[in-house]
Amino acid sequence: MAAMIENWNVENPQFWESTGKKIAWKTLTITTLTLIFSFATWFMMSVIVVKLPGIGFKFTTSQLFWLAAMPGLAGGTLRIIHTFLLPIYGTRNIVTFATILKLIPVIGIGLAIMDPATPFWVFMV
Repeated sequence: MAAMIENWNVENPQFWESTGKKIAWKTLTITTLTLIFSFATWFMMSVIVVKLPGIGFKFTTSQLFWLAAMPGLAGGTLRIIHTFLLPIYGTRNIVTFATILKLIPVIGIGLAIMDPATPFWVFMV
């Protein structure tokens, strides 16, 4: 893992050209890709919920709305925790951990939709 940034003086044109620009572009690229993955994970459930009745799931309309709402509620709640973890563990570590953590719902929903007998609570977790 790269070392902590000790000097960050973007107002200095020489520093910006020699060091700052490269770090900023790298950070922008990585964060953009992780945010795309985050929003795709969040949006995924809204798309899947529409198709669940067609593939044999017997959820009520209310349950389907809950399934569509849960990623937003969970994401908003976890964002509060995320805010406090950044200064403690560092942005790089938290972004890496949060991105890897998003694999859990992606893999979980893939497994859950294979069996129409999967109970509602499994989708909510």
